[in-house]
Amino acid sequence: MTLPVYHSLLSGYTNKANKLNRQLRWLSFVRLVLFAGFIFLGYKAMRTGNHVLTMASLVSFLTFFIVLRFYDRLQQQVAFYKALVRINSNEIAWLSGEGEKISSTTGSEHIDPHHPYSYDLDIFGSGGLFPYLNRTSTAFGQQAL
Repeated sequence: MTLPVYHSLLSGYTNKANKLNRQLRWLSFVRLVLFAGFIFLGYKAMRTGNHVLTMASLVSFLTFFIVLRFYDRLQQQVAFYKALVRINSNEIAWLSGEGEKISSTTGSEHIDPHHPYSYDLDIFGSGGLFPYLNRTSTAFGQQAL
C-alpha cells in the first residue's frame, strides 16, 4: 500500500473512533442518570410504599443493565478502532522513515548454518530483509514469517 492509502485509512479510523467515543460519553451520562433514578425511585418507593414507584425503580435498574451491555460493546469497538489508528500511524511513520522497528529482533535466531543461502541473501541479521518485513508481535508470528 502507498502512503496516501494509509493516510485515508487513518483519517477514516480516527473519525470512527471519535464518533464512537462521543457515543460512549453519552452512554456514560445515560448510565449515571439511570442509576441515580434507580436510587431515587427506590428510596421514594420504600418511603411511600407506592407500587408504581417500585416498578419504575426496577425498570430503571433493568434499563441500566441493558445500557451497560451496550456500553461494553461500544467500548470494545472503540478499542478496535484505536488499535487500527495506532497500526496505521505506525505504518505511516515507517514509510516516512521516521518509525522505529516494531520488533527488536533481527531474526538472527532463524539463521540455518547448514543452508547454502542463509548467509548469502542477507535475509536475517541487522540490515537484512527480516527486520524490515517483521510486523509480528508474537513468537508464533515471527516463526511463520
